[in-house]
Amino acid sequence: MKMIIILLSLFASSTAVARLEKSAYEKYSTKANFTDTTQVTWEPVDNAEKKCTEIHVKATGKPYPYKVDACSYWKKNLFQQYNCHIITDKNTNNDILGHELRHCFQGDFHK
Repeated sequence: MKMIIILLSLFASSTAVARLEKSAYEKYSTKANFTDTTQVTWEPVDNAEKKCTEIHVKATGKPYPYKVDACSYWKKNLFQQYNCHIITDKNTNNDILGHELRHCFQGDFHK
């Protein structure tokens, strides 16, 4: 557990939270991608909102001001390769997982 917290703290500067688009079929451009290769770790947990909020509070000192369904953290490692960590509930859906995976390639595209 301690190792997960340490690893996730490395990603603290780049985080995103699942806020789903209007439709699972809504298209978006891939021009915003910052990488086409990343190592993805998916961590299904009992309570993603609680876990994501804990990580966010440790990184920023503040909780999210909205409900969180999932989150992702991404950063370049020492070898200049991208690593992305996705946290979802153990029971999730393709919209949530796909949304977080998009963050792994496009960063904080909500801006």
